[in-house]
Amino acid sequence: MDTTTARNVSAWIVTIAVTATVLASNGAHAIAHAEPQVTIVGATNREISLVQWGVAQYDTAGIDIRPVTIILHSRDEGWAPCRGAVAYYKSSSRTIDMCNSTRPDEERRHWILHELGHAHTFDTMTGSDINTFIDESRSNSWNDPNDRWQNRGQERAADIVAWGLNPEPKAAYWMQELQCEQRAELFYDLTGMEIVHNEC
Repeated sequence: MDTTTARNVSAWIVTIAVTATVLASNGAHAIAHAEPQVTIVGATNREISLVQWGVAQYDTAGIDIRPVTIILHSRDEGWAPCRGAVAYYKSSSRTIDMCNSTRPDEERRHWILHELGHAHTFDTMTGSDINTFIDESRSNSWNDPNDRWQNRGQERAADIVAWGLNPEPKAAYWMQELQCEQRAELFYDLTGMEIVHNEC
């Protein structure tokens, strides 16, 4: 973990939390910001750039991100912090754990968008919205632990948000059976926005 362990990111602004181990010579500047939206813990400079990119996609689309903490775990920490997954969002603490430090940047960008998508859908979807999405996305349930990850509505919702916001998307990882136009409609239902790319 970096000696600079916490950084606040909002769009392109990085506010560095200065600790006793941070030296002025490293070029860090404390930038006042009224309400930091994303706090990054344990990130390298490269990982900060990846998170900045993800936050910028939401910002450009006009989708607000309420305060959330992203913890970037090292390879030595294994998969345990993410409960065996590559990434995991905990709604109770508004925390995203990322355990994919060895994955290609393209994939990591997708998972940043995906996990922020969990935060967005948790904040904005009503019970009625959830029931409608389960039907329209052909999900088995919203989050039944007996269902495989890819068949749960909450995972499909986060994946649709990630897909719709990615300027260079691949097909949504867990919704291959849906046509592009169907995914675009679901993205609009979840965000009120059109997809940002021209895949359809």
